[in-house]
Amino acid sequence: MADYVYNGFWFSPEATYDRKCIKLAEQRVSGKVTVELAPGYCRGVSMNVHGGYVPQDAGGFIAINAVRVREHIQEFRAYEVPKQKN
Repeated sequence: MADYVYNGFWFSPEATYDRKCIKLAEQRVSGKVTVELAPGYCRGVSMNVHGGYVPQDAGGFIAINAVRVREHIQEFRAYEVPKQKN
């Protein structure tokens, strides 16, 4: 949503649609999450309700999304970061 604000599209049809989708998704959410905000990052500090989620649940999701990265590397080689000259 921050992109919509930054780009001046807060009242665009897309932003309205996204807000409605978020509101719909929030209907079944309960609990409290504490986050730590700092310039450049946001991290979860605590959750009082886990809902049966364990970090290992993300393994399949990560593996599936890694397929496209592996295929890209096979086709185009890995991205190389140029070394800085000192």
